Amino acid sequence: MRTRTLAARTAAALAISGVVIGASRFTVAQSSDIKEDYARAFAFRARIDGTVHNVPDLPTWLDDGRFWYRRTVRGGAQFVVVDAATARKQPLFDHARLAAALSSAAHAAYGATTLPFTTLTFTENPNAIEFGTPRWRCTLADYVCARLPDAGDAAGGNSESSRSCSRRRRISCSRK
Repeated sequence: MRTRTLAARTAAALAISGVVIGASRFTVAQSSDIKEDYARAFAFRARIDGTVHNVPDLPTWLDDGRFWYRRTVRGGAQFVVVDAATARKQPLFDHARLAAALSSAAHAAYGATTLPFTTLTFTENPNAIEFGTPRWRCTLADYVCARLPDAGDAAGGNSESSRSCSRRRRISCSRK
């Protein structure tokens, strides 16, 4: 009986010391530079971007029981809406029309799969979306895009002096 107790105690002591040694190794492993770890993770994502397809982002639920998500496709990404009741999937909007409207408004070149945002919000009118920095609003009925005023512009009025003031020195400008 004593040998079993001694063996059990020895096994328990070894297990505890193994946990303590393992924990100290874990602590040492955590002391490495976190910035390097994140840089390595982002570099990995950049290496695989465009090579892995049909990978969905997290879904965003809409008030009517549908949800939308962004997924990777060959050459970029696509936004998809799903009706949860029927499991019917379709594009969230006409990607080519939105790219053309945004390209025209922003004086830049965007493609249907290379839109310059990864997330969006529906406005109070469900036929329009907002996205990006600077903030853009695009209507989905007629595909017209417009850049929204900066927060400093809206608070400071519409005069040219308040707009230039808010762009140059947002914090130190006084309201005119």
